[in-house]
Amino acid sequence: MQKKSGEESTQLQFEVKPSGENWNVTTGISGMAGQLYNETTDKYGSRLAGALHFGIDVKDFHFNIQETLYNFTQKLSDIAIQDMKDFLNISSWNFAYEMPSKASILTASAAYDIIGQKLTPYLNYSYVSGGTTQAVSQLLVAGVSTLWRLFQICGEMHYGVNNPQLSGNAPGYGRDAHSYVLGFQIRVYYTMSIINKSTIQRIRKKSN
Repeated sequence: MQKKSGEESTQLQFEVKPSGENWNVTTGISGMAGQLYNETTDKYGSRLAGALHFGIDVKDFHFNIQETLYNFTQKLSDIAIQDMKDFLNISSWNFAYEMPSKASILTASAAYDIIGQKLTPYLNYSYVSGGTTQAVSQLLVAGVSTLWRLFQICGEMHYGVNNPQLSGNAPGYGRDAHSYVLGFQIRVYYTMSIINKSTIQRIRKKSN
């Protein structure tokens, strides 16, 4: 299955951001509706998704929560079995797996900035329900992020159940509800600036 030229979609988003002296809130709703092309049948199905999100920052504390609902309907051949209708074949990072064609996703996160943003412990949680067996996928991430000059270093612990991207073994969400995995990883990011300050100043002088 792939995106074909002419596949249409519409996206809408509404957001409000009230704020005070030491706090700010972000809340909103978003939605998407579009077509889903099937290369085998050369027909278009539909894809629908909606989400409600809420976030609050109080001084150095950050909290976010979001609920997402989606429904992908494929235009399959008449001989397609129910299992083919209940799951989609997708891929990311050169890794193929399945996901339910319809599901609910709850995500939540919390973080605290220590010494500005030089040291930030955080906690992320996601909960996916869907699939023919109504199997549940969960992922808990606990980590610490630190900034050092142009580098950002993140150390994380992952604990997940029925998560194909974490384990690399489960064929997809909703297929193996007993695949528990505990893992650790360290990620390093480097920020590279292509335009330096002197270049920006020359551009500003020319524009003036």
